[in-house]
Amino acid sequence: MALAAERSRATFPVAELTERLHGGAAALARTRELRALVEQDPAFRRPPPSSREQLFAAALCAARRFVSLVREHALDAAAEQTVYEAIDAVLPIDVHRSMFLPALEAQTTDEQRAAWLPLARSYAIVGAYAQTELGHGSNVRAIETRATFLPATDELELHTPSLTAAKWWPGGLAFTATHAIVYARLLVRGVDHGVHGVLVQLRSLDDHAPLPGVRLFDIGAKLGFNEIDNGAATFERVRVPRRQLLMRFATLSADGEYTPPAPSHAKLGYLTMLHVRAALVRSCGACLARALTIAVRYSAVRTQGGEAAAEPAVLEYASQRAELLPRLAAAYAMHFGGAAAFGAYEKVRLALAGGSADGLPRLHASLAALKALTTYEVADGVEAARRACGGHGYLLSSGLPALLGRCAAYCTLEGTRDVLEQQAARYLLKQHHSSDPPPPPPPLTAASLSHLPALTAAFDAVAAFLTAAAHRLLATSSWNDSLVELGRLSRAHAHATLLSSFAAAVAATPSPPLHAALHSLCELHALTTLLSHAADFIEAQLLPAALLPAVRARVRALLHAVRPNAVALVEAWDFSDFLLHSTLGASDGRVYERLVEAAKAEPLNHLPARSLMGSKL
Repeated sequence: MALAAERSRATFPVAELTERLHGGAAALARTRELRALVEQDPAFRRPPPSSREQLFAAALCAARRFVSLVREHALDAAAEQTVYEAIDAVLPIDVHRSMFLPALEAQTTDEQRAAWLPLARSYAIVGAYAQTELGHGSNVRAIETRATFLPATDELELHTPSLTAAKWWPGGLAFTATHAIVYARLLVRGVDHGVHGVLVQLRSLDDHAPLPGVRLFDIGAKLGFNEIDNGAATFERVRVPRRQLLMRFATLSADGEYTPPAPSHAKLGYLTMLHVRAALVRSCGACLARALTIAVRYSAVRTQGGEAAAEPAVLEYASQRAELLPRLAAAYAMHFGGAAAFGAYEKVRLALAGGSADGLPRLHASLAALKALTTYEVADGVEAARRACGGHGYLLSSGLPALLGRCAAYCTLEGTRDVLEQQAARYLLKQHHSSDPPPPPPPLTAASLSHLPALTAAFDAVAAFLTAAAHRLLATSSWNDSLVELGRLSRAHAHATLLSSFAAAVAATPSPPLHAALHSLCELHALTTLLSHAADFIEAQLLPAALLPAVRARVRALLHAVRPNAVALVEAWDFSDFLLHSTLGASDGRVYERLVEAAKAEPLNHLPARSLMGSKL
């Protein structure tokens, strides 16, 4: 069997890497235990391709069963998240868990948390996060929806003043959510105090009908995520009690006295958004690794070309290795970089709870750059993996089109690249202006191409060089005319951050065989990234142009070195066949049998041709 032979070629203990990726042996055992709970439950079996109505109904059933499991097993927050990830389906309660709950935790007073969080955590109420509008997304300051204070009744009046002010895109908004945190301009006695969050009940808790003045509808079919009711909402002078303004940082009294957040807390309302971005960065590595598990396994089984009696596996072709293995290295970089990013988020969150917001600007910029880079790279990587599987990758049964549809949404979810890169660039330029950059390291040499500290220093220096270059450019050019260069510096900093995290993870690996395998993978990631941005390294005088042939030669050598571990490196992620849901990437390697089985299960094949065609053409 092809995959068994591939597994025997591994040069490191796969189980050791699997434990590393999952946070240790105990965490891995618990993850597998909770996954089994999901995979043995018929409520979570994936329905065949069907209409949106059927997809949504199936997703609602799965969501109800998930909530039942949480209650039946009294799952803590970590176990609940593991079970949710094991379901591996897009459920209508996704935004409730990923945005509504964190927003309540971060932006409410103690009294508000005591009143609302138990209801939300128990799913007695289900929430949406209604920030984006039809006419405004990333530019939160331009939101049009109004929340006008009415002192006579101690209420806020929510109103949608125009077509473009309709809330548009929030997941779960159309049918699932009973409540939403609605972001609106707070107007008090004619003074606009900017955008604030307000908890608004959307539907009756008795019959789930929309409340008076609230209009809700689904925005239509999408490239992916069709199990979720992404919705639109308009408000026709809907009144809510003043106390439903989220008031942890800014307050409004019954007599109309508005107290703004402290200057250091002015952007704390973005904490929920930062949580989502950190989670996205962390999940990008796993998403790309799933696609590569399918593509690498298939490439090890699929034979093509050569002599008819001895066709080689397509993974033996240098072009296939060059297409897949650098992206596998990138998946590991995203995993370790994402873990570091989420750790940084948690530190800032805890510091904020203690009253310190010092780390917030740096975190905001770092996550903006990382989210912009990793989401685009994972979408490109999943598509590359699909193409690497040839025509079979075009089949839904391969599992790759659905994964691509999901990852494509990451690119625009919670901030598009052009906006995020500007946010990162502003902070980086400010830091450049306020401090002297360290002296650059010496240029890379043939000997230092395999030295991770030298490579990380070069990546850091390129990021600093591009920041200085953008600073000089802005002295003579407008911000708009400099956007391309600003994007370059943001991406350079994100690449440097990912490489630094990956290299640190390699350095912290005590097992010599595993250390060697990860070192080769990290080196491959660094050098293929360097080749993609060689002009920046040359311009910064960190890479002599004459060294490029040596870099390419080293990459070829690394592709050969990583090749024996290709299957082991994808299988270390421990994706079950249930999670992959792929005819091409199953662990038994029965690609052709599974393709035929899936084709036979196609509903069209169970209908008489006469009933389909009616009559001759």
